[in-house]
Amino acid sequence: MHIKGTAVIWVVLGIVIVVAAVLYFSSQKMNMPIEQVDSVGSPQATAGTYEPYAQEKLALAETGNVVLYFHADWCPICRAIEGEINADPSRIPAGTHILKVNYDTATDLKQKYGVTYQHTFVQVDAQGTILAKWGNETTLTGVLARIR
Repeated sequence: MHIKGTAVIWVVLGIVIVVAAVLYFSSQKMNMPIEQVDSVGSPQATAGTYEPYAQEKLALAETGNVVLYFHADWCPICRAIEGEINADPSRIPAGTHILKVNYDTATDLKQKYGVTYQHTFVQVDAQGTILAKWGNETTLTGVLARIR
């Protein structure tokens, strides 16, 4: 019985240490700055963005990467990738902009880029010219690895 009681104490102690570590590191992450300011006073993004598509946002490709994400709310893969993005938007590298395009309503964009199914990604330049297109990634890590 003594050995069993000691084992229980060690397990409880281990759980307390893990919970304390999680709380500590979570609070440290909350204190990180959302943006930094350079010496001139201009904000510099510390992470990329995930935002709704608008044609004028293609200009972001002049200084970074723009990827159109043909998303459908009913698509399980789309929901999973968007869930990853929303859980930790800082995973999107600085200078990378993922623009969410409604797969069900953006028929003109689907035709322009030859998109035939949801969860398709199209990297474009500032003029909207295709640089790369893919659709077989099911995780944010896979999507980010394909960006040129």
